[in-house]
Amino acid sequence: SSRGSGQLVITGAQSDFCVQTTALSALFHGYDVTLVGDAHTTGPATLPGGAVPADSVIELISSRFATLRQPGRRVEVVPAAAIVL
Repeated sequence: SSRGSGQLVITGAQSDFCVQTTALSALFHGYDVTLVGDAHTTGPATLPGGAVPADSVIELISSRFATLRQPGRRVEVVPAAAIVL
């Protein structure tokens, strides 16, 4: 934010680790967050009860951010086609 930007556009691998942690940290540090819903990915999650398919993990992370609210911050999930830099 010292460089004049107050918004981060988040994409990447490991939706349930790197992507989620980066986005939450950005909110904590005062940035608005745009998660590109079709530009993050992961592998299947292994749980004691069995595996969760990767597409289900991706959908979960996107839906969490689509409903996340942080006072004074904007959080949104958009498709890559909607990104204009």
